[in-house]
Amino acid sequence: MSYQKVFGKDAEKLQGKSIVIIGAGGTGCSVAQLLGRMKIPFTIIDADIVDTTNLERQMLFEMKDLLKPKVIAIKEHLKDFCAVNAVNHMVDEKNISMIGIPDLIIDCTDNIATRLAINNYCLEKRIPWIYTGAVHGIGAIYFVDARDENAPCFACFNKEKEGETSCEIGVLNFMVSIVASLAVNMAVRYLMSGAVEKEMIRINLTTGTVSRIAVKKREGCVCKTHSA
Repeated sequence: MSYQKVFGKDAEKLQGKSIVIIGAGGTGCSVAQLLGRMKIPFTIIDADIVDTTNLERQMLFEMKDLLKPKVIAIKEHLKDFCAVNAVNHMVDEKNISMIGIPDLIIDCTDNIATRLAINNYCLEKRIPWIYTGAVHGIGAIYFVDARDENAPCFACFNKEKEGETSCEIGVLNFMVSIVASLAVNMAVRYLMSGAVEKEMIRINLTTGTVSRIAVKKREGCVCKTHSA
């Protein structure tokens, strides 16, 4: 059954929406594949190339993709399903304006610096975005509603953290699939109806639990400046 049958006329509201995925690793590949096979066009931005260490968890890539830019390989794999704008470039605080003003950004990166750059840019431009994180058997998804000056931002809960990344300690391929599925569900429902998930969703595969965490606005945070 297609998503049009599931969502009915609401699915038409996805037409003409602009989505940017930043990061083409494990979560980014899965998000791209889910959107692409629903025929929802998107832009994906990343500067990495495919290597053998990616193949277990970055589900769109095959042996024939080795040494290709990841975004080009993703575009080739999904070209029969939807339009993919592939941008083979690293995103940082100096060039983040190349993202433009999409309806939604989905963060699939693996470092705090890039996420803080996304956060600052989205606060300035009032662009909503979805934070995703996956390390080992732990995953998290949070909708950062940068349009709402009273809503917490990414820096409210993560500015000072320096945790290990999935590249350093690994991540389970089914963990990134779960995180990607929840992120795409969150994205599609927002773009169709404006529904915003207020709490962070956290998955722990070791304990088999899914929890919701209330995120509070932090005193002295950068988002206080943007809302002033």
